[in-house]
Amino acid sequence: MKEVYNMIDSNGPVLNTRLVNAMQEMLKDNNEKTRSKMISALMGSTMLSPVVRQIAVTEEAMKQGNARFKFTMIQNDKGDKYFMAFTDWASLNKWKKEEGQQVVHMEFDDFAAIVLRKGSNMAGFVINPYGENVTIPRELIISLKKQKDERNNH
Repeated sequence: MKEVYNMIDSNGPVLNTRLVNAMQEMLKDNNEKTRSKMISALMGSTMLSPVVRQIAVTEEAMKQGNARFKFTMIQNDKGDKYFMAFTDWASLNKWKKEEGQQVVHMEFDDFAAIVLRKGSNMAGFVINPYGENVTIPRELIISLKKQKDERNNH
């Protein structure tokens, strides 16, 4: 995963028209073809994710300029926690802004790394939770990551 501070860009353009169209098509007619099209678009997308910068707690960390970031999450009725991914600034702006919030640009591999890291209790990530509201659960992330790794190793 890229270092978070290299991903911060609060002004850069992010448009995922292909992904948004594929999600909308899948939501209208959920079948193998539309799911495959959506997954293909997802794998090539860079999305926005809100984070809150946390203050360095030790003097050494402050000297080194180390910062920690807390990824903002959303919880469903069952108590499952998901990271949020937004396809564009308009979708992100539908969500409330927290004090100290910054935005990072993330790809599928970045989300996979934080969802699947040891000790994580995250159920996955949700794309445009206040719009299309497409959930990418942990099991699908594991499967997609495995498929991608196998393709890259051959």
